[in-house]
Amino acid sequence: MVRILDGIYQLKVPLPGDLRDTNVYLISGSEGWLMVDTGWESPEALSALRSELAQGGIELEDISSIIITHFHPDHIGLAKAIQEESGAKVFLHREEARYVQGKFVLSEILERTSKWVKVLELSKVDGFTPSEFSFPSLPEIDVVLQGGEEIVWGDLHLRVIWTPGHSPGHICLYESQKGLLFSGDHILPTITPNVSLNPLSGDNPLKDYIDSLKLLRELKMELALPAHEHTFTRVEKRIDELFCHHEERKREIMRVLFRGEKTPCEVASRISWLWDGKTISYGDLTSMDKMMALGETMAYLEFLRNEERVEMITTDNSYYYKVTS
Repeated sequence: MVRILDGIYQLKVPLPGDLRDTNVYLISGSEGWLMVDTGWESPEALSALRSELAQGGIELEDISSIIITHFHPDHIGLAKAIQEESGAKVFLHREEARYVQGKFVLSEILERTSKWVKVLELSKVDGFTPSEFSFPSLPEIDVVLQGGEEIVWGDLHLRVIWTPGHSPGHICLYESQKGLLFSGDHILPTITPNVSLNPLSGDNPLKDYIDSLKLLRELKMELALPAHEHTFTRVEKRIDELFCHHEERKREIMRVLFRGEKTPCEVASRISWLWDGKTISYGDLTSMDKMMALGETMAYLEFLRNEERVEMITTDNSYYYKVTS
């Protein structure tokens, strides 16, 4: 349990995989503790969370509110367990609350998934199984956010900023007086957040992501508190680095397509990928990482298609992209 500023603490909740842990934040207030994100659902993660809280003399029942930046399993995973023990109110953006509350039409999800599996040629990914899409136990959503709300907690005035891209209902929390940004997975200090086209994303998630970055670029930010890695300053510089990264990736994909039409899988296999800071070939990725790489490739292809720089060709058996004539 690490003090960030007076009344703001960071806890690291372990999760499987390369990211190692999720940063969970605690904010003190007269109504108890506000938690931002919760971590991965597992007995080990819950035990670690309890242990870290105990360092500050805090128990789960002292958590009175939970704000989830987005509904990915490493962020919402422990929300139900905490809610059941403490009665905490859970806040989530409307674009993702509808999935949790069962208000999204199942047939629409299935239709999207069927097309998505075909477009990405997931049947060709060794080791791919539908179980990799399983979600954790889900809490009751007490407050559905729209974006633009101000949540006052202690001496913080947290403005909810809707930042879709990494997920459709991702939010950041901005405190203008202190220049703080709880950035979730939207801006990370060294790695690039995955932005993928998938059954639950928008039609053009990369455009959503870049537009969200532009919105944040206008803010005065002294310190970012991300959901992974470490806190960091010079947030505007990091945003500019992300802009440059995505421009270079688009150029790389265009160079591939100038050599002839390609399926998304073929494009993904011909561009570079980073793993643990090192360049790695698509063929050496794990099945889960291949799936994420394909989703990310599709996000770029759809971005370029909407810019009318490439076009998609549909056949009975596959989808191809080519440079616009």
